[in-house]
Amino acid sequence: MSAELSIFFLFFGGLQGLLFTIFLIRKKLHRSGYIFLLLYFVVMLLQVTLKLMSKGWLMDNWRVLYELSYHLPFLYGPLIYLLTRQLLQRQSFKLTDLLHFIPFAILMTFFIVGYSNSESPLVLFPFLLVKFKLILQLVSLYLYHFLALQYWIDNRQSVPSVQQLQWRWLKKFIYSSFFVCIVVAFLNYFMVILYPQLNYVRPGFLVLTLFIYWISYEALHHPEVFSVIKGYGDDPAAGKENLPRLTVHRPSKKYLKSTLTEEESMRIVNVLATLMQEQKPFLDAGIGIDGLAAMVDSNRHHLSQVLNEKLKRTFYDYINHYRVEEAKLLLTDPEKINHKIASIAYDAGFNSLSTFNDVFRKSAGITPSQFRKQPKEISQKKRV
Repeated sequence: MSAELSIFFLFFGGLQGLLFTIFLIRKKLHRSGYIFLLLYFVVMLLQVTLKLMSKGWLMDNWRVLYELSYHLPFLYGPLIYLLTRQLLQRQSFKLTDLLHFIPFAILMTFFIVGYSNSESPLVLFPFLLVKFKLILQLVSLYLYHFLALQYWIDNRQSVPSVQQLQWRWLKKFIYSSFFVCIVVAFLNYFMVILYPQLNYVRPGFLVLTLFIYWISYEALHHPEVFSVIKGYGDDPAAGKENLPRLTVHRPSKKYLKSTLTEEESMRIVNVLATLMQEQKPFLDAGIGIDGLAAMVDSNRHHLSQVLNEKLKRTFYDYINHYRVEEAKLLLTDPEKINHKIASIAYDAGFNSLSTFNDVFRKSAGITPSQFRKQPKEISQKKRV
């Protein structure tokens, strides 16, 4: 591949990375744990941009930026680890988390102050060796991606059904990130030892372009990965478009200061039951906890408390329960026997076929297609 062609593809990869970064900001997915996803793509965008620039020009005019391009892999690991930890365990960022960025800070500080090989302290001399830095980067990338994957495994039992798609996407993202970052680390190494014959190395950075386009494709092809994330949490300080917590169990002490009375709780339960049977608000794919709370003449905090304490369900699990039951009715309706599964899903209130399949299978134990093929009497028994 010619240098001009590789630069052309890198340019469009960087442009797509910029557009995806803007997408994260405009959708306000940068809040909470997704600030680390935003930073991850900012670093990747910087990596692509620096590879588009002339290596010789950078060395002569912007030596700090030149060195920066070879140390960015030290940032990918901590960022994906913090992203996964925040999403799955809701651990807030602490000042001690900055310790994860010490290797990157030490190396960049060393070059910024302008030490040369001969003047550098003996203890820092190994950091100047290209092979030593490569080994450090590989160890860092392996360790942090392993920890991120471990968090993913440890939390597989606590992910609500509505967020299963996002949970699986996170696993693919961790694996893909590990592969891409390892490739980038080796490419940086070969760019140093093979300089100035860079035409054999630079095309390898197209893996960044492919990775960026894959993430963008996922956002377009599976918008529920992000639309599900963009839910309604219970933290009033986080705003209306807060990211939902990836947990199911919520301690009762959370409501110690609640003003909700037992009488009001039972009223909400009864009104909810009537509302779901008569008006079926769950058929609206855009229904949120604020809208449902208004329908029962309450507020989102009291409704959330009732759902958790009285009905033992999250808002999404409660809504999807009724959507699944509606889907069962539609699947066994003789007049809709020729309707596609996707049409049934949308008619039942789901905004995604994949989410519908996941939720239905977890609730009924079989897929919608398998449910439809059952004898009528068996399907009726499985309906609630």
